[in-house]
Amino acid sequence: MTAPERIRMNLLTTPFALRRSRLALSWLPPFDQSAYRITVTQGRASTDLYVYDSGWVASSASSSVRPAGMAAALAPDTLYYVRVAVRSSTGEVSGFSAPLGFTIAPEPAPVSGIWASDGDFALLRREVTLTDTEYGEIDRVLVTAAATNPEPARQYAYNLYVNGEEVGVGAFRVGKTPDGSAVIYSQTYDITSLLRAGANCIAASCYALSDRGFFCKVAAYGKDGSSRVLCSTDESGWLSLKADGVFGKDNSIGTHYFTAHACNIHAPSFPFGFAEADFDTGRDHSGSRWESAKPIGLLMGGLPLLSEETEPVRRFPSSVRAIMALPDGSLLADLGREIIGGLRLRVDSPCEAPIVLTYGEQLTPEGFPQCPMNTGNRYVETWTLKEGTQTLETLSMMAFRYVRIENCPVALTADSLRGLELRKPFDETASVLTSDHSLLCGLHDLTKHTVKVTSQDIYVDSQSRERGAYEGDLLINMLAAYAMEDSYAPARLTVEYLLGHRTWPADYLLMIVFAARADYIATGDASLLGEWYDTLRGNLFTAYADETGLIRSPVIGMSTTNAVLVDWPPSERDGYEMTVPYNTVFNALNVRAYTDMAAIAAVLGKNADALEFNRRAEALRKTIIGRLYDPVGGLFMDGLREDGIPSDHAAQHATAFCLDCGVYDSQEMTDAMAKALERDGKIRMSVYGAFFLLEGLYRTGHGSIANRLLLDTDATEGARTWAYMLYGLGATVTTEAWNTVNKPNMTLSHPWGAAPAHMIASGILGVTPTAPAYESFDIRVCPDGIGKAAGTVPTIRGPIGVAFKNTEEGLDLTVTVPHNTTATVYLPDGRVEIVSGGVWSFHS
Repeated sequence: MTAPERIRMNLLTTPFALRRSRLALSWLPPFDQSAYRITVTQGRASTDLYVYDSGWVASSASSSVRPAGMAAALAPDTLYYVRVAVRSSTGEVSGFSAPLGFTIAPEPAPVSGIWASDGDFALLRREVTLTDTEYGEIDRVLVTAAATNPEPARQYAYNLYVNGEEVGVGAFRVGKTPDGSAVIYSQTYDITSLLRAGANCIAASCYALSDRGFFCKVAAYGKDGSSRVLCSTDESGWLSLKADGVFGKDNSIGTHYFTAHACNIHAPSFPFGFAEADFDTGRDHSGSRWESAKPIGLLMGGLPLLSEETEPVRRFPSSVRAIMALPDGSLLADLGREIIGGLRLRVDSPCEAPIVLTYGEQLTPEGFPQCPMNTGNRYVETWTLKEGTQTLETLSMMAFRYVRIENCPVALTADSLRGLELRKPFDETASVLTSDHSLLCGLHDLTKHTVKVTSQDIYVDSQSRERGAYEGDLLINMLAAYAMEDSYAPARLTVEYLLGHRTWPADYLLMIVFAARADYIATGDASLLGEWYDTLRGNLFTAYADETGLIRSPVIGMSTTNAVLVDWPPSERDGYEMTVPYNTVFNALNVRAYTDMAAIAAVLGKNADALEFNRRAEALRKTIIGRLYDPVGGLFMDGLREDGIPSDHAAQHATAFCLDCGVYDSQEMTDAMAKALERDGKIRMSVYGAFFLLEGLYRTGHGSIANRLLLDTDATEGARTWAYMLYGLGATVTTEAWNTVNKPNMTLSHPWGAAPAHMIASGILGVTPTAPAYESFDIRVCPDGIGKAAGTVPTIRGPIGVAFKNTEEGLDLTVTVPHNTTATVYLPDGRVEIVSGGVWSFHS
């Protein structure tokens, strides 16, 4: 590498429609950097005139860099190219990075939309013709799209196509700004490679149950720096087809949380090729005809459009492992692994025939997909085949592995079917792990696939039962994702969304503080912290502190706003005394929230706030220890009763959360707490709660205990282990609970069970940041119970490699440190080595 690589703007590698207020760059330098230079032009050629030139800036910063004056120099809806060069302390100068195209989004404003004349399903299309000359002058073509209302179905309201090729889907939810105003999220895509000289078609398949509307603008940017709008929904020329009869509205795949109609495709009337140029729009389709699209005015009454700033979500084909005949003559397709998305069928049918597809996460004892699923979802679609060759795709978003196909008039092979994974792009090479410990490898693979297939625009609990974003789920999901890929935009967007849409648990109001700080630590970008600081500060429960020195639970009850959760489901609370007014877990979470808010305030230069938050954290920590800790047993009791006497019960959660949240005053105290947890012998918490148990053990130097719990090989029926999840349940995506006895309606697609991803990276491989964006980090491997392992931990500054091997002579350790970072390596013999960019080997 002779020039900076992996250039990002606002955390994106496809940086179009950037929010000006967040404008920041990150890159990987080819050597340790002491200065950088950033230039911006309106053309690709390096000889083009600079719109902006930072000059040489003396700085080692290579993450979330905010060049002085750059944002002010840029106009919205203009195509620019950015280049970065760096210089070392010895005077070595790199080449400039490859030019990266980007645009700045206009300020949020209302937009108008279109729809079909009636109905919930609508097909929309518009043709655009480019002459050979016009096509030759184009540098880049971008399309910005939005649709409403995604909320009732909790799924994407549009599927966008260019010349028959899918571009992406959106919008996922209605957002909010820090002042509480609602906004519609928009997505921007680069469609240059899909266009051609001559006729082109921009098309969308849309679905919404209320406030229906679709917005689209296609802009072409010329090689000479000019720009023009090729088409927009503000203009005439769009055609629409009411498609309720084409897709059907007979049944929902949702639950009581949402309604989303199944995609019951009627192929004889389906307008195959509608997204391609020169399509015949004169035909009748189930009683509907193509007509001019209906203008519907401002989307959602005039809510402004705000750029989503995340990687595009679209469908990725995945293979089918096997197709087998069932005893009743139907067929069963096994994808091999669970996905989020749908199915594609390519078939040459001898006749018109209705086929029934039933999707599921698991099989019944008779070998059929379980329907309804544990979650209550009924994934059933009826596709009516036409005679002849056809390709059908469901637009539904489902969580499934198996598909039963009934009444199919033709034999199917694995090549006839493809799963369609609805997700953002995923880099399979970003995180790798090899080891002689088969369960360790299995857990890495399980959680890697979980992160891959559950990464849409925002992180949700599961795309099956609820499709809801929760702060506690987010915290685990984002840290698991950080361990698997250097992708940060989905976590940032989910934090933003939840700051504007809080959920009910009091615990979670504090965990969004943890998540916001985690975003900063991973990226070094404080823009979100600054925008949402008042909301974050308002999430603290200072008003509930009283003369006891503790924080009183706002509500004692379940599933009501500000009720304390502790763990979920309730059966996984290890007998926790939930009726105490001063809950130990809740108070411990408040200590960590104050500590994190102090760090956030310090980053933003709010020093008085930082001092006050630290003072409160320390005072609360001392009170919890003084009133709720049993030094003889090394245990925390569940809480303080109204009469001022501690609970006589000590659930595993009380000690585990205190250990994770820093409620201790010495290493000796953490040793006693860890021994108490070790005496339990097993995890006595849910898959969610176990995250905090393991994280606390690894954080405080008790990784040997954490390894035994994480890598417990007990796979007997109902065991609270990831071995049972992997081998007993046969899960391919992490589950919501350990077993259906504890939670009968559990999903098999719940990323809050992906704690092992974070624990492998930060615990076993021992990589933990000590400065934002991994400018410095510790490596403190935990090899207990593992013969050898080698893994890669992705970061915004480049991959960190760790390989260790236990031998009779000791531990062999090799670490790979990215340029422009410093690693502190802790060895088992007590030595501490500080190293910078390069490959380093140690023996201890």
